[in-house]
Amino acid sequence: MTRRVELRGQGASGGVAIGPAYVFRRTPRAARRAVGPEEVAGELGRLRSALLAARRELEAVRERALREAGAEEAAIFEAQLLMLDDPELVGKAERAIREELCNAEWALERAGEEVASVLSSLPDEYLRARAADVRDVVARVVSVLEGRAGHPLAALQEPVVVVAEELMPSDTAQMDRGRVLGFVMERGSSTSHAAILARTM
Repeated sequence: MTRRVELRGQGASGGVAIGPAYVFRRTPRAARRAVGPEEVAGELGRLRSALLAARRELEAVRERALREAGAEEAAIFEAQLLMLDDPELVGKAERAIREELCNAEWALERAGEEVASVLSSLPDEYLRARAADVRDVVARVVSVLEGRAGHPLAALQEPVVVVAEELMPSDTAQMDRGRVLGFVMERGSSTSHAAILARTM
């Protein structure tokens, strides 16, 4: 027997979509791994290489957003590219690697969460929504560090309504537009970059 569940929320984009739900779950957080003093330089090198690879990926996402959504939406990823050079974010991660002798994935994820938490606590809704951009950038770099490739929302097999706790801007930009009928998020707002992209795309 099919069970019907009705949920109410705030609309971020007009229209009606009906289809099977595709539940999108994020990869679990990186585990902390202790490294020896002799491994610190290697972890710092891994972090820097991953930042460069993430930059190349983001540049490709920005170009796709420019083609499919426009210059204003592509600017979202310009801002994310700047975050890859943010001395607060990257500096926190590098200090953790050096001082706490930990792996690059864990160090960057913790640094990103510290920065995102500060943004989330601000009274301005627009600035609060930027916490998702920080988490998006960090998740991309961690994905490179962990050797994961591709995005599940770019390889959907049928038309679906995507259901997620939260979608990041790059999740939205990389969706297979021919197979995503709409999406529902537990967290987020109408001013989030994911919502802005969705309205345009």
